Amino acid sequence: MNTFPSDETERRGAQRYAARRHVFVCALICTLVFLIYGQTLSFDFVILDDLTYVAENPIVNTGVT
Repeated sequence: MNTFPSDETERRGAQRYAARRHVFVCALICTLVFLIYGQTLSFDFVILDDLTYVAENPIVNTGVT
């Protein structure tokens, strides 16, 4: 009887570890992006020249055609 793990078992374990690592890295990146850019959720619309170029622009107001 063989008590050592087979190559297949080791391969499955390595794949599970790699999958968990990928999920962790993705979650870490999402968290960092939210921490950095999440503060912009409370920013107001900038009133420098936005009314002229965005809000009152007839091309922008007609939408994508």
